[in-house]
Amino acid sequence: MNDPIDLEMTQFFEIKRLKVRIAELENRLRIADKAYQALFDECGGWIGIIEKNKRLKQLENDLDDLQATFDLQQTRMTQAIKAWRDANPGNELVKPDLGKLLEWLLTDKNENTSVS
Repeated sequence: MNDPIDLEMTQFFEIKRLKVRIAELENRLRIADKAYQALFDECGGWIGIIEKNKRLKQLENDLDDLQATFDLQQTRMTQAIKAWRDANPGNELVKPDLGKLLEWLLTDKNENTSVS
C-alpha cells in the first residue's frame, strides 16, 4: 500500500512541477504575443495585412504568368530545334545557336511554314 505521506509529497512535487511548467508557457506566450504585435504593427494593422496579402496574390499570379510564358517558350524552342534537326540530317545531337536557329526559321519558309 502507498504511504499517505509519500502520496502527498508526490502530489506536492507534481503540482510544483506543473506550476513551473505553466509559468514557462505563460512567459513563452507573452514573448510570442509581443512578437505578433510587433509584426502586426509593422504591417500597418489589419489594412496593411490585407494590402500585403493582395500584393502577394498579385505576385503569385505574375509568377504563374511568367512560368506559363517560360513553358511555352521552352516548348516552342524544342519544336524549332527538332524541325532544324529534321532538316539537317547528321545533326541529331547538335543544339543550334539561337540566333542561327531563328535566322533559319525566318528564311526557310518553304519547309517550315508552321512549327507546331
